[in-house]
Parts: sequence; C-alpha cells; structure tokens
Amino acid sequence: MSENLETHEYVPAMRSSYKCMLTIVVLFVVALLLSFVKSIETEHKYLLGVWILWIIISTALVIYMKLKTIGAHLYVRPDEVAYDTGILSLKSVEISYKNLRTVVVTQTLMQRLLNLGNISIASSGTDGMEIVAPNMPNPYAIRDEIQANERRVKEPAPASAPAAAPEQAE
Repeated sequence: MSENLETHEYVPAMRSSYKCMLTIVVLFVVALLLSFVKSIETEHKYLLGVWILWIIISTALVIYMKLKTIGAHLYVRPDEVAYDTGILSLKSVEISYKNLRTVVVTQTLMQRLLNLGNISIASSGTDGMEIVAPNMPNPYAIRDEIQANERRVKEPAPASAPAAAPEQAE
C-alpha cells in the first residue's frame, strides 16, 4: 500500500461568501429597478450615481471575499497539521499527530448544501480547540486525511520477527 506523504493546502472556499454574493445581486436588481423607474420619469440625474455606488459596494465586497480566502491556510502535512491566518500579521498553529486529540467537523444547513464545513482540531495539551478553520471545502475528506495521517503516525511499527534460534545438534 503506497502512503501519501505529501503536504496538502486548503483554503476557505469562495462559495462560502454566498451572503456577499447575494448582496451584490440584490443591489444590482435595486439599481436596475431604480434605473427603470427613473427612465420612466425622464430624470436621469441620479442614475449615474446609483450605478457608481453599486460598482463601489460590489468591488469592496469582492475584495472582502478574496481577503477572507487568502488570509487562511490549513496545511495537512505528513507529520502535523498547521493553520496560518492573517495577511499583514501572521498567526500560525501547528499540532503534531502524536498530540492530536480530536478533529470535529461542524456544518450549518447552508454549508451542507455548499459542501463546506468548519474543521476544529484539539491537541492533548489544551481544553479547547486550537485550530478552527472555517468554510473549508469538502470537510469530511480533509478530516479523513488528517485521521489517516494520525493513525499512520500513532500506530506502532510492525515488530520484526525474532531471530531464528540456532538448531541444536543432538
């Protein structure tokens, strides 16, 4: 059986920002309706301002969504799990598989529909969860990968067969 000893990197999925995406769509519809109503009244004075405001808000929301995804990285390495957060300042937490206590996946209804989940990891040295990685894609596969690495590290090495005793001559 070949063992996968690669480092895998996971980042929160962009689809986890569904609220921001929905806000952009709703604001677009509102701007479109205002444009339609104003064009009927033949007052085009405020239409440009409405669309500029929509562009500014939408751009800010897209930047916010992107910053959320590039500011967090979950690394599943052959010997440990690491979670880095931050863009300008960085916080990094590493947990060795030998010290791993539990891996928990939690999902809201919307996360279940989008195949996302929050992965929480605790080590034997603390009471709470040391790593909480929100909105990870395919969280159960990540959990299974972590647990497989943990089993590989924690299982004892196969005992070698005892040396054969020399035959005694009679």
